[in-house]
Amino acid sequence: MERTTKVALGLFATWAVSDLEELWTMSHTSEQVLPKLPSALPIPEQLRQDRREAIVQAAVDCLAEHGYQGTSMRTIAEAVGLTKGGLYPYFPSKDAILLAVSDRYLEHVVARLQPREGVGAAHQLAEYLDDFEAAFHDARTVSARRAVLDLWLAAGDSPAVRRSIEKRFEAVGSGLATLVRRAQDEGTFRRDVCPELVAGLVMSARDGMLFQKVKLSAPVPVRELTELLKRLLLDGLSVPAGAGTELPHAETRRRGENPSSPPRLRVSA
Repeated sequence: MERTTKVALGLFATWAVSDLEELWTMSHTSEQVLPKLPSALPIPEQLRQDRREAIVQAAVDCLAEHGYQGTSMRTIAEAVGLTKGGLYPYFPSKDAILLAVSDRYLEHVVARLQPREGVGAAHQLAEYLDDFEAAFHDARTVSARRAVLDLWLAAGDSPAVRRSIEKRFEAVGSGLATLVRRAQDEGTFRRDVCPELVAGLVMSARDGMLFQKVKLSAPVPVRELTELLKRLLLDGLSVPAGAGTELPHAETRRRGENPSSPPRLRVSA
């Protein structure tokens, strides 16, 4: 009985060693042992665009309900009917989705600044400021703006965030300057004012109100301030009755500079 047991154990050990040797050989061979998994099917472009738009809209809704800190990839995925992993083929992170939200609003603003048939440039500038004020009455827009501001402040050193900020300033600044230049060409605005400086003034005023109201929750009278800014711009830039649009300042004439060019900075000794 004892001899039989020893023989059985010996055979078992031999088989075990043989199996281990076979597994080692299989794991170290150059041939692919496991079957190749089928690669993911490419997502049709139209479906990709539709899904991205749905995800961005879901993010806006989540931000309105949960705020920046309470919004995660999981909450956005649940809102759009996907798993968390289902978001990654479209966006690599929550911040990437927020940048897409920012891009959506940027496209809307830039589109509103484009020339429209039968609408004067001065009237469009007034509409732009009215749109800015009206957006404060939309809770979802305010929440999205707050989230983008949080992202800009928290990740300003990120290359992607920096590009988003720069793109926004360049696009809106260029659109506003072009709008002012069109009003000058139409004979509505004076030509002795630099369009780029007007654009900078408008952006500084609106961004100041936006930051104080949305980020600091300060009691900023946005409606009254926007109306005042609009009157100052339209009245101050309008060509006086009976005057032409060429009204260069005396100092500008003495320097021989183009009155519509940005002023040169001078450093005092």
